[in-house]
Amino acid sequence: MDKVVRKHLQAVLVPAIGRIVLHTMETNFVKPVTAQLEAQCKDLDARMAASLTHMVDDVKTPVRDAFRESFQSTIIPSFQAATQKMFEQINDTTNEQWSALSSQLSTMQEAVEGLTERLDALQGSAAPLPPPKESPFDTLCRDIDSLLAAKKYEVAFQTALGAEDVALVFYTCANVETSVVLGVRPPVLSQMIVLCLVQQLGSDLQRDLSLSLKWVQDSLLVMNPRDTAIAPFVQNVLQELKAALNHVPETARDSQFTLVHHILNSMLSYT
Repeated sequence: MDKVVRKHLQAVLVPAIGRIVLHTMETNFVKPVTAQLEAQCKDLDARMAASLTHMVDDVKTPVRDAFRESFQSTIIPSFQAATQKMFEQINDTTNEQWSALSSQLSTMQEAVEGLTERLDALQGSAAPLPPPKESPFDTLCRDIDSLLAAKKYEVAFQTALGAEDVALVFYTCANVETSVVLGVRPPVLSQMIVLCLVQQLGSDLQRDLSLSLKWVQDSLLVMNPRDTAIAPFVQNVLQELKAALNHVPETARDSQFTLVHHILNSMLSYT
C-alpha cells in the first residue's frame, strides 16, 4: 500500500508541484526580471544614442578645425609651390624661345641688309641698259609717219611698197585718206605707185577687205592703162585682181565689192 501511495504521489503530486513552482517563478521572477531588463536595455539604448550624438558633436568641431588647419598649412602651400614651379618653367621656356627667335630675326635682318648693300653696289656699278632695239617694221612705220606728216606721199608709198611687206602697205593706207592722194587732179601718186597699190592690196584682200576695196576702187578710177610706165604690166595686175575678187566669200560681197568688180571688168575690156 505504501508503495502504491508513493507511486501515486510521484505520478500526480510531483508534476503538479512542478507546475505550481514554475508558474510562481514565471509570475514572480521571470516576467518582472524580463520587463526590468527590457526597460534597462531601452534606457541603455537611449543613453548610448545620446552619448554617441554628444560624442559626435564634441568630435566634429575639432576634426573640422584640424582638417582646415591641415589644408591651409599643408595642401594649399604644396599646390602653390607646384603651381609656382610650373609657371617658372613656362616662363623660362618662353624666354628661351623668344631669345632664339630674336636671334634668328637679327641674323635675317643682317642678311637682308647685306644683300641690300650688295644690290646697291651692283646697281651703282652696272652700266645703264641700252634701249630696246627697234624692229625694222617699227622703224619703217616711224619713217612713213614722218613722211606722211610732211606730205611726202609719193616717198611714203615708195617706202612701203619697196619693203616688200604687204602689212606695211596696209599700214600706210590706213594712215592717209584716199581723197588726199587720189581724189585730186592730177593725183598726187604716180601711175606706177597706183598700179603697185592695186597689185599689193589685191594680193591680200582678206587682211582688211573694206580698206582694200576702197583703195582699189579709187586707184582703178585714176589709173591710166595707156601710160607708158605701166602699160606692159596693167593686164597681168588686173587679171590677178579679178582672180582675188572671185575668191571673196559671197557673204562679204557688198555694194562696194560689186562696184569694184564692174570697174575692173570695164578696164579689162578696155585694155
